[in-house]
Amino acid sequence: MRLTSIGIETATMLEREVFFRPFANRRSVASYVGLSPSPYQSGDRNHEQGISKAGNRRARSTAIELAWLWLQHQPDSALSQWYRAKLGENQGKRLKKILIVALARKLVVALWRYVTTGLVPEGVRLKRKQRKARCKAERAWPAPRDGRVTVPAPGVHHAAAVVEWSRPPPVGRDRCRKRHCGPRA
Repeated sequence: MRLTSIGIETATMLEREVFFRPFANRRSVASYVGLSPSPYQSGDRNHEQGISKAGNRRARSTAIELAWLWLQHQPDSALSQWYRAKLGENQGKRLKKILIVALARKLVVALWRYVTTGLVPEGVRLKRKQRKARCKAERAWPAPRDGRVTVPAPGVHHAAAVVEWSRPPPVGRDRCRKRHCGPRA
């Protein structure tokens, strides 16, 4: 997914837990995730009891986490504005939790529409495309996987300029021939 606030782990989890199935409509998506309302009707009484929780537990918890992240990283989207309009001046914890579950339901439905039809939710920021490697040195020598910090120095070949490099630098060239790395010495 290319939407800001949705990382690789969240997108993978939603894809493998929810969006791999064909759904007929938005209600079936929400009920599969366990975010559909459960009404109580007895005689003249009609009220909501909350969400049904009869659904995929992992998908529901991920959707609620994603709703909190959505508010933080997508403040200008229509869904975030809906949340803030409903919350209003009341800043109580209980109302926030109720509204975040409602936002999670709306968000799962919006993401389902995005995945199936390509319809981007209103007011959403998309991620920038990943920058491709500019030279063979960047492609051949990725960052080390042992957790060390890598900082390339300007004008020096990428693999040779890494601080605390865990592998030996390439033999021969100490600078790249491309313009972005500077002239060869």
